[in-house]
Order: sequence, then C-alpha cells, then structure tokens
Amino acid sequence: MIMVLAGTKEGRKIAGSLEEAGFPVLATAVSSYGSLLLRQNLHGMILSGGLDEENLARVMVENHVKLVIDATHPFAVNASRNVMAACTRLNIPLLRFERESIQWDDSDRGYEKTIWVEHLEAAVLAVKEYEKVFLTTGSSGLETFTRKLGAERIIARVLPTLQSLRNCEEVGISPANIIAMQGPFSTELNREMFLHARAGVVVTKESGKTGGLKEKVKAAEQLGLPIVIIKRPSLSYGLTFSTINEILDHKVIKLFFTSLPTIIKGKSVNSLIVVK
Repeated sequence: MIMVLAGTKEGRKIAGSLEEAGFPVLATAVSSYGSLLLRQNLHGMILSGGLDEENLARVMVENHVKLVIDATHPFAVNASRNVMAACTRLNIPLLRFERESIQWDDSDRGYEKTIWVEHLEAAVLAVKEYEKVFLTTGSSGLETFTRKLGAERIIARVLPTLQSLRNCEEVGISPANIIAMQGPFSTELNREMFLHARAGVVVTKESGKTGGLKEKVKAAEQLGLPIVIIKRPSLSYGLTFSTINEILDHKVIKLFFTSLPTIIKGKSVNSLIVVK
C-alpha cells in the first residue's frame, strides 16, 4: 500500500495517477471538503481527519503501508513533522512533494510595496496601521489577527466550507466581511475583491503558483496596495520533488510496483475511513 497525504491539488493528482497506474493507494485529507475533492480523483481508500504521529503510525501498520508520499500544503508543517517521525519510527520510505516557488520576472520582483515576513505574528505587526486588512491566509490563523487588530478590521477570504465559516464566526468576523470562495483567482477577480472590500492592505502566504500568489501581487500592484507575504516555512524533508512526474518516475515507486502481486494490480477499494 502507498499512503499519500493529499491535502493539495497536486496531492490529489498524485494519488489518482498512482491508482490509475495500478498501485493500491490510501490517501488522506484533513477535512470532509478535502475528502470530497479527493474522491473526484480517487476510487480507493480515503482517510478523513487529522492525524498525529501515533495515529499515522497505527494506520501505516494496519494497512501494510510500504511507501509514503507527503503532498501536504507547504504551510502544513505539523503534518509533515508527524509523518516524518512516523516513517522514521517504522523505517518506511518517505517522498516529499514540494510545489515549486514562483519564478518572479523583473516586473513582479520590482513591486516596492511587497513586504516579506517570517510568520503570522510578524504579518500582524506589519498591518497594524491599516483600517481594513484583506486576509487570504486561510481560516485556521484568523484568531492571531482578530486578537491583535479586532475582528471588525478583517476581511477574510476562506474556503466555502462549514468549518471555515465556523472559524470565522468563532473569532467574531461578521458575514459581511467573509468571502467564501474556492480559488485560485485571476488578477482581475482579485482586484475586484480588493476594491469591493475597500482593503488597505493584503496578506497572503508564499503558496506558489497553484495558490495564485502572482495574481494577488499583480492585483495589489495595480491598486497600489501593500501586500504582506508570509514566507514558506523550511523543513529538512529528505527526498523532495517539485513535479508530479518526478514522483511517479522515482526508482522507489518503480521498485514498489515490480514487487506487487499481480492479483492486486489495478484493484481498488471504494471506502472512506473517518478518523475521530
């Protein structure tokens, strides 16, 4: 069994491609929304819910996992640490898919109102003087901003899920200040949202091309808005790949495939496991 931590668009593609090639795949997603998206790519086993090191190790043993691919979001540091620890404990090979950072051209690199920071707390300090703060950093870190700035100053663009809306409600963000949409968005749509919200500053993460970072920067530049970018965290992952083909072509995958019993090649189990 190959286990894919598939909390990203690329992760879903990797899991689907492996299954299509005949591998038995167990894929994971933290939320029910992530599981729903994953089901569009995968017919096999999907594990839904957060997993700490102990639960990851248990699932690996119970499902006879022989290889793990970590394709979680670049900012899902805890998930990556947990899977590294579990794989080290069980001596299971781990491959990391890390989406490429954006290659900036001269015009992008020259936008003087781009502010790079190391973490959420530094982003809060960078925007404290602005009346309206447009956040595109997800729903999990909202409390860091509302606690220091006040919920009334925050415009939160989040995924259209019940959990995201609950997170907004719990920190006091009013429905009028919530944009619940699935990205990524074009430069034009970003610009219209920033305008409509009367944003004074935009905050985002260094999420790469898939996360639509370049389009956010261009939209902010067209409006003359400062944009705060939280740098991607750095972890020592070991074997790291930045394209799906590199993962699929790796010798560990090929070795795994040649060792599969013929009877299970091309087979899948249509099931959903929910971790409580």
